[in-house]
Amino acid sequence: MNRRLLVFVLVLTLGVLLCSNVTILAKTNLNVLGIGMSYEASQLLIEAFESKHPDISVRMDVIPWDGYYAKMLSNIRAAQYDVYYIPQLLPITYNDAYLEPLEKYAEQEGPEFLQQFFPDVLAIGYRPDRKGQLHLYAIPFDADARYVMYDKSIFDAYGCEYLDPEGNYTIRDLKELALKMTGINPMTGEQTYGLALRANPMDYYFPTFIGSLGKDVFDYEFGSKEAYFESPEVTEVLETMVELVEAGAAGPEVLAAAGTPPQFTTDINPYAIVIGMGADTVLPEIAPRRDRIGIAALPKNPVTGKGGPAFFHGWAMDKRSRVKDAAWEWLKFGATDDAQMIVFQQQISGWPVVQRWYDWNVSHPIVSPDKDIPVNSIPELFVVHEQFMSSTPNLVDNWVKVRSVIREEIGNLLALEKTVEQVQADLQSRVVEAMNDPLWTW
Repeated sequence: MNRRLLVFVLVLTLGVLLCSNVTILAKTNLNVLGIGMSYEASQLLIEAFESKHPDISVRMDVIPWDGYYAKMLSNIRAAQYDVYYIPQLLPITYNDAYLEPLEKYAEQEGPEFLQQFFPDVLAIGYRPDRKGQLHLYAIPFDADARYVMYDKSIFDAYGCEYLDPEGNYTIRDLKELALKMTGINPMTGEQTYGLALRANPMDYYFPTFIGSLGKDVFDYEFGSKEAYFESPEVTEVLETMVELVEAGAAGPEVLAAAGTPPQFTTDINPYAIVIGMGADTVLPEIAPRRDRIGIAALPKNPVTGKGGPAFFHGWAMDKRSRVKDAAWEWLKFGATDDAQMIVFQQQISGWPVVQRWYDWNVSHPIVSPDKDIPVNSIPELFVVHEQFMSSTPNLVDNWVKVRSVIREEIGNLLALEKTVEQVQADLQSRVVEAMNDPLWTW
């Protein structure tokens, strides 16, 4: 009797549910792997996404930036996740073997979807497969660049004009300024150095210095195996760096591991110009001290109009995922204002990648925590926007190995262990060898 009663109750309950408009749906589970973002940022993204997609449940794991490269590749090989936060330094062999080409998904959204991104940032999301065919493997989520910072008080003391914020200057201008501002500060009596040079970040800045003279050392096209380090412009830049070191203008720590002298944002800073600060310093450290510290875009190539590089991070879809529709919704969500404002306010790993962000009115926990203000009213962000509008997409085959060669050879130069001629010859031969190494693919 009890069993019959139980069956009756179950049937009655089912009938009530069927007669009502109640729908029971199983949620789709989406597994996402991020890098370096805070718990708060990841939860904000998940909550914003799930509020628009109640049928999808997101689980996000985050690995630290320390050792991220090997960890990310290991997870991709193992198909542990449906979506990955991809830096630009991913090998070609991982593209078509493990990641889903995204052109067909993007086309379904209409042309406006891809047009919303900074073109030079979006370009990095296209990678060649193992046959050399370009495919879109990652949708931009955030990006960073590097900037030139300078101490206004030192410029004022030596009577020097500030750097053009749009990057309309050359390595020759930097050399002239650096030599002039090396010595005893006429206002304070303290030692100053004109331009902090470091080997560590020179893989990005050295090509930019050469570009400021109207010559590129790469074609900046995937598939190109050529490098151009034998030009007179390269010779001039190498000689300039040696001259700055020998004159003491580069400071006493040219072989320091860090790209930025730690004292630069302090009151005892001796450096007039520092190259290399990124998103993590612009608003937290530079904006509150804008009376003393200025910011400028890296110098532009006067022929191409392109300046320093942009650094790309995007969301990619695992080719073996069983929930690709849900994965695409996450990739697409990353470009919405909801997600891009989290990028801006949380400073996840850079800046928003949609062009419209510069026209936002929005709050920011550092520069305006209590009210919305125009983004374009923040002086430092004019330079950030300018850098993205004229950046050089770093589309160089085997960049991981190429960059290590450049750092090593510039380190040899700054240590005065090799001559300009030796470094120039070794750069040409070793970089071309690295670009053509079949064991290293982008």
